[in-house]
Amino acid sequence: MDPQKRGRNTPKEFRGDRQLISGNYIQCGQGYTYFQYSCYKYGAASVPFDKAREICQKEGGDLACVTTAEENTFVGNLARGKRSWIGGVRSKPDAVTTTFQWISREPWEFTSWRKREPNNWGGREHCIETNFVRLAWWNDHFCHKEKPYVCEIPAL
Repeated sequence: MDPQKRGRNTPKEFRGDRQLISGNYIQCGQGYTYFQYSCYKYGAASVPFDKAREICQKEGGDLACVTTAEENTFVGNLARGKRSWIGGVRSKPDAVTTTFQWISREPWEFTSWRKREPNNWGGREHCIETNFVRLAWWNDHFCHKEKPYVCEIPAL
């Protein structure tokens, strides 16, 4: 759906696993929470970035790609303030590339980097985590590190 039409203060009515949003029933899978036309789920198991992606893809989505300040705050809170994988990666996994992209290929327009990030420490920090030091601040980090994650799937 057109991102410009995403509701900020959308009234919600819960009916089992469905929610009534602006007159339409939206369904998210078990354990998922609806926000701005997508469904999100916090995965508490600590796993490397690639394994987190695999888990999210098996459920019909991928790691959360955060494109607005509102979504960023939502995802940070959903992850309970814990350092967690989201769906951003360095556009070229080398020591000199300073650009990032969303795995969904959505435009890279919004960022929430912590001061002095991204820094590509050791030339090997290619994946993005949220909740670094403070809620919803991002850090580039080593993809093999194990941490929780946030999945995003389209709302039905």
